[in-house]
Amino acid sequence: MMIDRQRVIWASALAGTLGATMVAGGCGSEGARRTKTTAQFMASASRVCRFEQDKLASIRRRAAELALALSAPHVIRQQARQSQLATTRLQELPKPPADAPAIDRWLTARTVAATVALDLAEAPARGEAAAVRDVVAELARVRARARRLALGLGIRACGEID
Repeated sequence: MMIDRQRVIWASALAGTLGATMVAGGCGSEGARRTKTTAQFMASASRVCRFEQDKLASIRRRAAELALALSAPHVIRQQARQSQLATTRLQELPKPPADAPAIDRWLTARTVAATVALDLAEAPARGEAAAVRDVVAELARVRARARRLALGLGIRACGEID
């Protein structure tokens, strides 16, 4: 009987501790758990971008092994897909409310850059040199904008992506 009483006391103490933890943590509310500071967001975004850089480097190495130009449609598509995956991961990160508009502008710029890269991959191989030059120039412009926005947010790892 003494053992059962001790179990009840321990169970009650544990339940009380868990309840207090939930109350202190915002009762498990989604917003309380998902809000991050700017520093936490920057650290998480930097990890995503470093992973993306590693994947892009791997794509470049594989292209070199296969003697493919980085301008080959297949290579461009792979790089754009990796960028899209990283952007999706970045969009899923909880954003600090004060920085949310700037972060959204940056993520939109990344999405635009990936879309323009896919346009370049679909550009005709022959006969439309002026159009292809225009898409190449636009890709350089939108990538530079995305880098500038990342650096403006202080996310250096994301501003260094090629």
